Amino acid sequence: MSQKKPWTDLHSTVYEAVQTKQRKAWVIFYAWFCVCLLIAGAIVTKFHIMCAVFAVLVALAIITERTEAVTERGLETFIDVKLFNSEELWAWDEIDALTYETNPDVPDTTLLYFTKGTRTRKGFYKNEDVVMIKVLAKKKNKNINIYDGNEYRAEARAFNAEQDKYRKRRKK
Repeated sequence: MSQKKPWTDLHSTVYEAVQTKQRKAWVIFYAWFCVCLLIAGAIVTKFHIMCAVFAVLVALAIITERTEAVTERGLETFIDVKLFNSEELWAWDEIDALTYETNPDVPDTTLLYFTKGTRTRKGFYKNEDVVMIKVLAKKKNKNINIYDGNEYRAEARAFNAEQDKYRKRRKK
């Protein structure tokens, strides 16, 4: 039973993040197997409390689902753990920077980094939504900095190549 997400009542456009990595079935099976082993370890061994705590933590990690969306209010995060849920909102006036970057492994999406102080959240969004997200960010927060991560990576690669040449010359 999934909980109601906080942005379902909004009448404006919601840009939900795309899940690019799904857990494989064998990973989930193996994790539940480890939970069973930890429960058995809690019963049999002298480390009762530690095994029980780890079993609960692994089980919670398996059933947790995290969803992010960009709305007119800002970046909203919804964490559903089946037993309880958590919501967090980063308002547009709190977000300092928005960095976008393409990823060749996932062709139809763009990776967005939202920076608030020293914290950063990232998520993959559809390419057609990214343009509207950048417009919404500029409209809601005049002081937001929007960066192109591809340019930064190209500059970093060029700098590293130059440093490698310098290091090779010094070794000779």
